[in-house]
Amino acid sequence: LILSSNLSMIYLPLIGVLTLIGIWAAGRVQLIYGHDASRIVIDEVIGQMLTLGFVLRSGTYSIAVGTILGFLLFRFFDILKPFPIRRLEHLRGGFGVVADDLAAGVYALLILRVLEPLANSAF
Repeated sequence: LILSSNLSMIYLPLIGVLTLIGIWAAGRVQLIYGHDASRIVIDEVIGQMLTLGFVLRSGTYSIAVGTILGFLLFRFFDILKPFPIRRLEHLRGGFGVVADDLAAGVYALLILRVLEPLANSAF
């Protein structure tokens, strides 16, 4: 993990707690507004936290490049929904609302880990 060990000891459990709260909240809200309604945004927040929390921390410019790249990668995977992300959004309740964004966050993070050093060396 790129975060300092002290920070990652807080950050990862925070994502876990927010995920549980997000699943519960999304499940409640979707009963009123429908599955994955645009009013439900906690899933987007959690997915982006997963990606952006692990941007390399080696200078202001590289943090900016990593943050922009991470955001774009997350949005790409969240919109395109490659296998198996699309299947995850069809799961029942709040879990289905949050699971696809978590998976998009993981995909974005994995690609970010490969591309970020290349992007930073190019600039």
